[in-house]
Amino acid sequence: MFSKYLPVIMLAAIFVSLFSIWAKLTHHAWGDDSMTIALILIIAGVILGLMEVFKSEHIDNTEKVMWTVAFIFITTIGFICYVAFGRKRVIAGRPTVNRYDQNNLKDYKNI
Repeated sequence: MFSKYLPVIMLAAIFVSLFSIWAKLTHHAWGDDSMTIALILIIAGVILGLMEVFKSEHIDNTEKVMWTVAFIFITTIGFICYVAFGRKRVIAGRPTVNRYDQNNLKDYKNI
């Protein structure tokens, strides 16, 4: 439902985080408030990303665990990688390339 807003939330979280860092370094009074907004956006992005990954039927469990670890431990880099590389396959179900498919194995049967 809200998963279409995930890239917007991710970009807003990164922007507000960087803005908050600048505000705290220059000792502005509203630096704490902007940090709170950034934290709320990050938590919302993690929750939406995890919901999107776990509801997907197009990826296997190991990839779900990989995205979970990326979202929780390396949040910013995990979001960027997810939106740039993995989100289309999670949502649309684009198949992964299997290096051991039957076409490749038929050459090795005669050995």
